[in-house]
Amino acid sequence: MKFVLAVLAVFVLASTAMAYNATNVNDPISDAISEVGHKAEGISYCHTCQTHDCVVQHKCGDCWGMSDFLAVELKQRKVCSEILQYATEYASNHRSVKYKDATGDYVRFPYRKFNINMLFRDTDGVAHGKLVSKTC
Repeated sequence: MKFVLAVLAVFVLASTAMAYNATNVNDPISDAISEVGHKAEGISYCHTCQTHDCVVQHKCGDCWGMSDFLAVELKQRKVCSEILQYATEYASNHRSVKYKDATGDYVRFPYRKFNINMLFRDTDGVAHGKLVSKTC
């Protein structure tokens, strides 16, 4: 009986370890999204910058600048993205980013998950957005 319990205990421990490892496998796309999202947190809104390089230099930009910033940073981490333009209640030409996830679908960048200025965030209008650029 002790032998059966010992074997059962080893099996349970091994199964738990395998399940833990399976759910904690490194995901390079998620890691890239996290890195870029945290990097974007320090960027404030201004009308000065519409490109990645300007945003990096001045630490501010508008939605065009933030979109270019996100697209370039994602591309540097080998994550495909697209910039979409659409109307919002604040602007007729707002831009935001979608990225290609592990299944090959383009999904909205999780602006709200990070402390990114709300003026950069996407809105539901992105569903009707016009593709402006694509990195892959």
